[in-house]
Amino acid sequence: VTGEGQEGEGEEGRGEEGEGESPDKKEINNKLKAALVRMFYHAFLHENALNPMVFPSLARFETETVAMAAGMLHGNERVVGSVTSGGTESILMAVKTYRDRARDLWPHITQPEMV
Repeated sequence: VTGEGQEGEGEEGRGEEGEGESPDKKEINNKLKAALVRMFYHAFLHENALNPMVFPSLARFETETVAMAAGMLHGNERVVGSVTSGGTESILMAVKTYRDRARDLWPHITQPEMV
C-alpha cells in the first residue's frame, strides 16, 4: 500500500481509486490491503482494547472521562469509576455496582432478587 492513485498524484485523470487499473493490478492492491488489515488484526487480536497497560493513553482517557462524569453528576473528589467496552460488560458492572451499594444501604436483605 503506497498511496498510489490518490487524488493529485500519479497519472492524469485517474479519478476514483482503482479506476483505469487493470484487473490484475486491482487484485494485487486488494490483496495488499487485505494483508495489511490481517497484519494489524493479528498484532492486536489478543489485546483488550481498554487495557491501559497496553495502551497507556487510555489510563488518562479513563481518568478524564470519570472526572467529567463526576462533575456533571455533582460528585466529589472521592468518586471513582471505570470505562467498559459496552454491551454485556457494562450491564454486568452496573448490576454489580447496584448490588454492592444495596449491601451497604440494606444489610438486612440477605437474599435479594433481581427481576
